[in-house]
Amino acid sequence: MKTVYFIPTHRNCGAAIRSYSKELLWAHTEGHSIPLVVVETNRGPHVSANAMALRDISIACPELTVVHLTLDRQEACLREIFSGRLSHWLPLFTSGDHDYGTAMNKLFIFTYAMGAQGFHRRDSDTVLAEDQIEAATGRYPLKAELEYLGAPLSCLTGVSDARHSLLGGSITVVGGNYVGEWNLDVHELMRAGDYPLVESLYCALGFPEQDVPGMVRTAFPKEVIFDHDVRTTLVTSVNDGLNPDCGNVAVSELGRWLPVLPGHNILAADYFAFDTATSLGMPSVHHTNAVFHQYGAERRDPAQIQTYWEGVARFADYFDCYSPLYQGYLHSELGVDVGTLPMCLASRRNLSSMIRDFAQSRMKERIDRIRKIELDILGQCSEEYHAIGQHIADHAEDLVKECSRAFALHADLFDDWPEVIRNAERWHCNASQSSR
Repeated sequence: MKTVYFIPTHRNCGAAIRSYSKELLWAHTEGHSIPLVVVETNRGPHVSANAMALRDISIACPELTVVHLTLDRQEACLREIFSGRLSHWLPLFTSGDHDYGTAMNKLFIFTYAMGAQGFHRRDSDTVLAEDQIEAATGRYPLKAELEYLGAPLSCLTGVSDARHSLLGGSITVVGGNYVGEWNLDVHELMRAGDYPLVESLYCALGFPEQDVPGMVRTAFPKEVIFDHDVRTTLVTSVNDGLNPDCGNVAVSELGRWLPVLPGHNILAADYFAFDTATSLGMPSVHHTNAVFHQYGAERRDPAQIQTYWEGVARFADYFDCYSPLYQGYLHSELGVDVGTLPMCLASRRNLSSMIRDFAQSRMKERIDRIRKIELDILGQCSEEYHAIGQHIADHAEDLVKECSRAFALHADLFDDWPEVIRNAERWHCNASQSSR
C-alpha cells in the first residue's frame, strides 16, 4: 500500500520534523519510500521556520522526500478539486479556521491527490518517545502501522475465532497514544491530586460510567509512565479505552467514504471516521509504541483556556448527539454487511439522514446539558475557571446552534464526498501526466 506521512500544524514543528524523520529513515531501510508532508493550517510566522526545518532535513537526508503544503499550495490544488458545482465548499477548506474536522478531511483529500491509499499522522507538538526516554529507543509507531495497516484480521495472533466472525474487512486504523505532559487544562481539575472532577467530566461527556475510572487514569497519569512491553490489541468498541489517538495513527480506506464532522473548534470531531468504522465492525489495532507529548507553558493563557473549554462544550454536544452511531450496530441501521463501509448510495443517504436528525433534535436538552457541565465542573475550580464556565453557560444556546449548523453541513458533505475524492484522484492523474 502506498502511504504518505502527515504532520498537520499551526505552530513551529521543527522538533517534530527532525524527530519523525528518524522513523521514516528506518522505513526507507526496510524498502518503504514514504514522503514527509507538513500541512499548514494557517499563515502564521511559524511557516517560514517549518520551511527551513524541512530544507535542512532534505539536505541531511536526501533519500527522504519532503513536501511543505502551505495554504497557498493547498489552495492551488483545492481550487481544482472543489470546482464547478462543488465550488461552494472551497471557502471551508481554505479558510484556515480552527477546525479539527476539516483539517482531517484535508488529509483524506491530499492522500488521494498524492496517489496514496493511506496515511500516517503525527501531531506537531509530539516527538518520538526515544528523544525523551532512553528505554524507548527504536519504539517507532511506524513499525506497527506498516505491519498491520490494510492487512487482514487473521494477521493478528491471539484473537478468538468468535471475534473474527463478528468483524469483517481489513484493518483500517492502527494507532497508539502519548506519554509526557498531558493537557494542562484537564490537569487543572486535579489540583487536589485526585480524579473526581475529571471523572465527573468524562461521565458528563457521555462515556459509560463503569469505564470512566480506568479511562481517566490511563489518559491522565500522575507521572510519566512508559509501557516497556510492546503489545498490539484488537479494538472493537468505541468505549473500550484503547482507541488509537489522532496524533499517533495510520489510516486507510476510511477517507474515501467517511468525511469527518467540520465545524469551528469542535474537539475530537476528527475521530468521527475511526469511531464510525469501529461501530460498523471494521477492525482497528491499538499498539503501545507511544509518542511523547510536549505541552509548552506558553500555551496556557486565559484566551486559550477559554477556547479549549468552548471546544469541550462543543464536543459534549457532538458526542451526545452522534452517540446513536457508536453503539456497535450501525451496519444494520445503514443496511450494509458487518465490516462494510457505506459505499452504496442508499447507505450513505441513511447515514446523512441520521445526522440531519441530530441537527434538529432536543435543542433545550442540549443547551441545559452544556450549562450543567460547565457550571458543575468548572464552577468547582479556581475563580478563573469558574468565570470561564459561567461565560460558556451564558452562551450555551449559541454553541448548540453552531453545532447544529455543523451537523447539517456534515450531512451535506456526505452527499458530495464521493465526487470530492474522485476529483482528488483525477488531480493526481493530471499532475502526474504534466510532470512527464
